Amino acid sequence: MRAITKITAILLIALLVVPGFVFAQKGKGAEQKTGSAPLTVEKLKYKNIQDEFNPTYDFLADIGEMIDNARHQKDGVDLLAAAQLLFFAEKSTGKKSQVVTAEALLNEVGALTKDQKNAKLAKMLADFYADATLGPGDKAKSDEFTKLAAEYEKLASGTRGYCWVCVNNYSSWTVDVYIDGYYK
Repeated sequence: MRAITKITAILLIALLVVPGFVFAQKGKGAEQKTGSAPLTVEKLKYKNIQDEFNPTYDFLADIGEMIDNARHQKDGVDLLAAAQLLFFAEKSTGKKSQVVTAEALLNEVGALTKDQKNAKLAKMLADFYADATLGPGDKAKSDEFTKLAAEYEKLASGTRGYCWVCVNNYSSWTVDVYIDGYYK
């Protein structure tokens, strides 16, 4: 009787374990899970941007994390602020970072501005491009974003109004809400 019980227990365990081996996904390692694509942008939080310029530049201590968060939230204002800090560091030291440059961030902010059709951000970007002391002093880019700001203002004036949306998340998962490209 004991032998039959042991054999039955072993067979039940085998029935539970064997399908896991048979139907396991092949070719999926820890670096890529099912349904996820590899990241195209590297995390700057773990890069030491401050030491590339000057170790005493404390304003660059958390700039990598600031850029990562701004990219995740698609926040052009924070990306522009990071670009301004990098631009100042580049001008004062005469060096450029190997990880990220102010010019690359400005291009990213410009693309985000066009994608979101954000008049306020376009105006801020135009002002930064026009500033020759603390900015690049690029008149052509400044004019381009000034025209875009006027165009986006005209587009925004034709909107109907506001509404409220209530999202009740009763799950254990985090929900990111984007409205017109802005992380809310």
